[in-house]
Amino acid sequence: MTGIRSMLVSPLAYKGNHVGVLKVMSKKPYQFSHTEEILLDLVNDTLSAAMYLAAKMDSNELLYHATHDSMTQLANRGLFMERLRASMHQYKPGKEDIWVMLLDMDGLKVLNDTYGHHIGDQAIKVMAERIKNNSKIKDTVARLGGDEFAVLKETSPNIKIELLIKRLKRVLELPFEYQHHTYPLGASIGAANYPKDSTEADGLLMFADNQMYEAKRARKEVVSAIVAVHH
Repeated sequence: MTGIRSMLVSPLAYKGNHVGVLKVMSKKPYQFSHTEEILLDLVNDTLSAAMYLAAKMDSNELLYHATHDSMTQLANRGLFMERLRASMHQYKPGKEDIWVMLLDMDGLKVLNDTYGHHIGDQAIKVMAERIKNNSKIKDTVARLGGDEFAVLKETSPNIKIELLIKRLKRVLELPFEYQHHTYPLGASIGAANYPKDSTEADGLLMFADNQMYEAKRARKEVVSAIVAVHH
């Protein structure tokens, strides 16, 4: 501590639990401004949470929380991309097809705006559960963020992805019940094949994303046409 002329000290606490003390020191007097105090508080919050969770959880729990979405318990984007790249690396031509399916929920904003975000959150959970329950154990089902999901599938070459998508859409578009009320649910789905559509992980997601939005656009055109006929 010799030569220290100024110091910022901030206790580390998470949810009322003391986990340590954060000190920032300088050999110059009056070195720390109010802006740096604010910055220290921000670092403090993140560091406190990390230290608390590290102390409470074992390595397996920490790994799980780092690789899974907290709301749905599905794999997160990082884990999905890791497994996709591993699957691409192990790919054997003629043995299996590798598919990336992207799913975007239809009408989530309307649910949030009309009924509140708690209903929107429930819709996300129901969507996640339905995708998971209608996927194989070896598939990787992930929530990439917001209302976007992804499925990594390895299928035999004779499986038609269009039939899988049609079957999944039929399940996803069933209304769901929550607290004695019924709400609509739906999703647009796009798919990409490795290596046919791209030989890069990001390229596969981009291709599937484009296919997904084509499906969403087509769906809106059909709905608009039906509304026009009835008017």
